[in-house]
Amino acid sequence: MNSVVRLLGDLRARDEDALAALVVERRVPLRGTGSLIDLAEWLLEPRRVHDDLERLGWRELHRLRSGDPQARLRARRRGFAVLGPHGVEVLPDVSRQVSELLGDDQPHRQDGDGEHEARAGERALALTSLAADVLARLDAAPIPVRTGRSGTRIGGTDIRRIAASLDEPHELVAAVAGWLVGARLVGDADGTWRPTERGRDFLADGTVARWRVLAEQWLDGLGVAEHRELVNGPRGDSEAALVAESVGALTGGEPTALGRAALSDDLDDATERIRAALPDEIEGVYIQPDLTIIAPGPLPADADAGLRAVADLETRGLASTYRLSLASLARGLSSGLGMDEIRERLRSLSLTPLPQPVAYLLDEAARTHGLVRVRRVVEDGVSGTRVSSSDPTLLDRLGVDQDLRPLDLRRGASGTLHSILPVDSVYWALVEARYPVAMEDDAGRERPAVERVTATAPTLPVPTPARELARALLADSARLADDEATTWLQRRLELARRARSSVRVRVSVRGDEPRVLELRPLSVTAHRLRARDEASDVERTLPLDALELLDDAAPGDGEA
Repeated sequence: MNSVVRLLGDLRARDEDALAALVVERRVPLRGTGSLIDLAEWLLEPRRVHDDLERLGWRELHRLRSGDPQARLRARRRGFAVLGPHGVEVLPDVSRQVSELLGDDQPHRQDGDGEHEARAGERALALTSLAADVLARLDAAPIPVRTGRSGTRIGGTDIRRIAASLDEPHELVAAVAGWLVGARLVGDADGTWRPTERGRDFLADGTVARWRVLAEQWLDGLGVAEHRELVNGPRGDSEAALVAESVGALTGGEPTALGRAALSDDLDDATERIRAALPDEIEGVYIQPDLTIIAPGPLPADADAGLRAVADLETRGLASTYRLSLASLARGLSSGLGMDEIRERLRSLSLTPLPQPVAYLLDEAARTHGLVRVRRVVEDGVSGTRVSSSDPTLLDRLGVDQDLRPLDLRRGASGTLHSILPVDSVYWALVEARYPVAMEDDAGRERPAVERVTATAPTLPVPTPARELARALLADSARLADDEATTWLQRRLELARRARSSVRVRVSVRGDEPRVLELRPLSVTAHRLRARDEASDVERTLPLDALELLDDAAPGDGEA
């Protein structure tokens, strides 16, 4: 049976939700699609099938060719497969194009060099640390959710800002941010990106579990051409190579053993290789007089998170370095931690007594924190921010600081400063200018600068226009009932007549064996076809209900 006819029957069996989801996923034009026949033909146009398959990425196509049942179900959802008598069947032209796209896509599996595998493990550790950093940044300083044609995303400007603050390549931070969104580790909380419950669980997971989540996203997003490049020897400066190196799949431009496993879609093997490449977690750190904290090996997730809350991570790897500063301690205090809690946290992690310079720094942070206070106020129905301080000299300095001119700070009657900007904007401007600022509630009590908000896992609602199109197509199909297949056959034969081209059909007349003929249509009516038999050069008149079109391509499709 012709693929369009098979897909047409499958589309008719769908409900409105499933058909609307198909319209969105395959980017079906909302205008010009007047029937399920139009939709089936549009979905199976060869160039469109090629482009949409390529958009799925290497992993999904690899699984589809391998016969993975879940991949077949997803293929049916996307209009690449239909429900047949023996289960879900990928349409023939789709299968052919999948094979052509993939070619020989399997890397040669072999054991890796010990040094290369160790470096891969170090890179994997650094990657999971970077992902935790990006998540923590989104939690501490939320950024707006951007919405475009491809859905919600973290904006490019925000990515560049995060990359600069972490001193990491923009391309790598962009990839990690995309993985966080794809894995639903972050979501939309009132228009800003915040960690989801799954994201908070990710921060509490060990290195291997985190790496597996990120590697799944990396493989899901790997294009066919990128996969081929990595298997056959990537260019060292390509973005695909940069990201693959960060995952641990490449070292020195060559796939590692875990990379070959991952590029064969065997993440179970790759995960075990990562586990073997990582050293055991350490019990403590060395806090130095120069205010650095050295972790000579991977820390447990809770210890790492505890240090990040009060110190800045300077280097990532099997041995990581953190640095204490007034600014980092102020960040911890502003998050709701008390100084006694910070001291105890550092003492419990340190393998040696706290050096005197560190003790002095802690005392200084406790003394200066909150010397500047900001609070939301409403005056004459207008919301703004009040800035106060117990140190009049410090308040005077704020008023003349040229870096704070955008805040438009004005002296109030009570000696405080006022700004028409929101309290969050004023607070973060003062933090950036390195003032010892704290945020107050309406009663004058210090409160966390950023309230802990957990986003719900993102969903992809079907747009109303797509749902309306699906509803109209199903209504039209119900009206035509069983005439759709005949209508489609008439359309194809009429196209062939106009193009003066031939079609192959199977003719099944009661009492005779089915025959395959190559016919050039001469006229097409509601019930009959008059055509010239190209083999015998005779004219035949045949009932439409005895014909089955065998050619998948529309007559004239190859002509342009």
